[in-house]
Amino acid sequence: MALISCPECQTEISDKASSCPKCGHPALYVVDNKKWYKHLFYSAWMYLMSMIIMFFIHTKEGMTAPQFIVSLVGFVGIIWFLYALGMLLTSRIRKN
Repeated sequence: MALISCPECQTEISDKASSCPKCGHPALYVVDNKKWYKHLFYSAWMYLMSMIIMFFIHTKEGMTAPQFIVSLVGFVGIIWFLYALGMLLTSRIRKN
């Protein structure tokens, strides 16, 4: 358990508190950046690997089932990457 400053009155409150006991302002907490850096790494890896595999299984006849699956994995990877990037760029979020 750590102490954080209330954004409204600067009183030190627990990071587990849902609101400041002095002014009642909803508590905010910092996003765990290490966790989201791992998400960025794994999602980028997932996307890049799918693109490399797509390069090697490319055919001119149209999309085959393996190509579709690899494309889907790449799509999930890029969406995951964008979500993790958004979480990192948003340094503080409201506690539920």
